[in-house]
Amino acid sequence: MAKNLEDLFGGTKKSNQKSFIDAYSKFFGKLGFLLDGVASSKLRWKPNPKQFSVREMICHFVEHEALAITNLNSMLCASSENPPKLVELDTIALSEKCEYNEQNELYALDSLKYIRKYMTEVLKGLSDAQFEKTGILANGKTITLKAFLEAHNEHTANHLREMELLVEDLKMRD
Repeated sequence: MAKNLEDLFGGTKKSNQKSFIDAYSKFFGKLGFLLDGVASSKLRWKPNPKQFSVREMICHFVEHEALAITNLNSMLCASSENPPKLVELDTIALSEKCEYNEQNELYALDSLKYIRKYMTEVLKGLSDAQFEKTGILANGKTITLKAFLEAHNEHTANHLREMELLVEDLKMRD
């Protein structure tokens, strides 16, 4: 199925701002394609206790998106002389504390859909210079907004690949 996602929506390995934004904007379509036909009642299933269920991954996408937007906005608002320290979270702890597997995935999907649509429009309006603005990661390294967006796209693509395998397992269990 991974080939189908890539064929339909394209990959995440891109080289310029327009292609990064394009990959970013297509994420929700990929997610919808992947979840098409999967019963909501099956989304809690976990192959093992240490792995996310599909529902937990969906909730993780929302939390990760909110964090990414916070960091992107911090970079945009900061001066070049004083780049912001970017925020990181322990997402495993957050998923446990917020009981992601008990959350409503439809609310999470709606949130993600509209957040992505909004940010896609914001990103389309940025100049080349704004994509070169920087922030400081927790490890002390400097990252440009462009590289941050590329890493964010790759992170979500990796989770989509994980989810794809999980959905295939779910479909075989029927």
